Amino acid sequence: MHSYYALHMTRFGSNMNQIAKRVNSTSNIYSEDIEEIKEMMRELWQLQKSILSKLP
Repeated sequence: MHSYYALHMTRFGSNMNQIAKRVNSTSNIYSEDIEEIKEMMRELWQLQKSILSKLP
């Protein structure tokens, strides 16, 4: 489970970096970027809840 979480965190970081570069180069943030961030956050929260629910 730990490696699965690490993989998701790596993907999240990579996607966030791409969005940050685009925002910095254009001085704009697009609604698609915001929606992508929201979806990534939902997925990470679900994964975190799943991990925490399995702890003793």
